[in-house]
Amino acid sequence: MTRADGENSLALHLPRWLRFSTLPLSPAQSSPAEPNSELSHSFKTSALQPIDWRSFSEGTIMVMNPLRAARLLKEDLHTACHRDPAATSALEVALTYPGVHALWAHRLSHALWVRKVKLPARILSSISRSFTGVDIHPAAVIGRRVFIDHATGVVIGATTEVGEDVVIFHGVTLGGVSMTPGKRHPTIGSHVMIGAGAKVLGPITVGDGVKIGANAVVVKDVPCGSVAIGVPAKLLPKPCQDTKDDDLIIDPVYFLDEPELYI
Repeated sequence: MTRADGENSLALHLPRWLRFSTLPLSPAQSSPAEPNSELSHSFKTSALQPIDWRSFSEGTIMVMNPLRAARLLKEDLHTACHRDPAATSALEVALTYPGVHALWAHRLSHALWVRKVKLPARILSSISRSFTGVDIHPAAVIGRRVFIDHATGVVIGATTEVGEDVVIFHGVTLGGVSMTPGKRHPTIGSHVMIGAGAKVLGPITVGDGVKIGANAVVVKDVPCGSVAIGVPAKLLPKPCQDTKDDDLIIDPVYFLDEPELYI
């Protein structure tokens, strides 16, 4: 039996909406900018219509409709496949990526939370943390196409809001700096990259297109399009502009004199 035959056999035990995931990923398919691949087409045919990620604070797609929920989970899988060049197939990602598992568990626990079923939501969140090493409070608001890479040690607090197309590496904390009720965790915009070990603390706002370097400690607002590095974080301003998916990858030549930025 070949490896492909083994994956196809295993896929029969998956939910129907995941069975397409046995399609392999070629290097050319690793970029979301190339929609011509079979895998991209599979997702494109059932893609969700654009949704304002902030509307998730009023609820979640998981509450809206089971079919839309399945499509959202599929989109999470698609995002991980294209964000990680080490991914060889969507089936591999679905079965072995703790960041994807943590995000899926959060989608469900958040749906329970917004329906006021809070104790089961916390229990599910706790179980997910035990298996994935990722601690996401079920009240946290997380938008679409978020990728948690490597996952281990990521902590996301209760009043955190995360936008769309965000990449979070291992060891990241989106935490608070006080015990007072109300908003005490950061709001992260869209198209943001947060490097390994970075800490973003307090009720601050990180604008769209921001890149936060590895091990940076951010305690103040970060303007759109900036790069934040160091402890405490300092800013390397960049012009605010529409950010493409490829812009989430840091150019090591441009920032050659800032080694702490690297992930």
